[in-house]
Amino acid sequence: MQSRFQTELLNLLAVFEQSAFRREILAAQEAYAEQAFTLKLKNGYIHGIIDRICRDPQECWHLIDYKTGPLKPEQRESEARRYLRQLQIYALCLQGRYPAQHSYPATIYFTDLDDTYTFEFSPAELQGARVELEGIIAEITTRWPA
Repeated sequence: MQSRFQTELLNLLAVFEQSAFRREILAAQEAYAEQAFTLKLKNGYIHGIIDRICRDPQECWHLIDYKTGPLKPEQRESEARRYLRQLQIYALCLQGRYPAQHSYPATIYFTDLDDTYTFEFSPAELQGARVELEGIIAEITTRWPA
């Protein structure tokens, strides 16, 4: 007998298997899952794992982040905005790896909705995000020195 969790997981996988987003991912020229990274800032490091990166036929690299959990369609945009800083960090890593791109798309796939929300970061926006992150780290290290 399957647990409730197993049943929910199998249902999510079945929906994903039929999704247009899955077909889009599979059409990528190149893709990598679970990409570990270290983002070096002037006053510290951020470590993490990006769910997926993939390269489209126009040679543009995209970030994909999967989000699970119950969500109503009308909450999609506000929920996506909660992860803006996380996606900026990921995009900064992607920019470090592929600096020639003109923009860095970052898509959140909401598994419960079988729907996406995409941010597009320019190099100038990422520079602003880098400055903000360095400010946050400076404040943390000032308040709580090692």
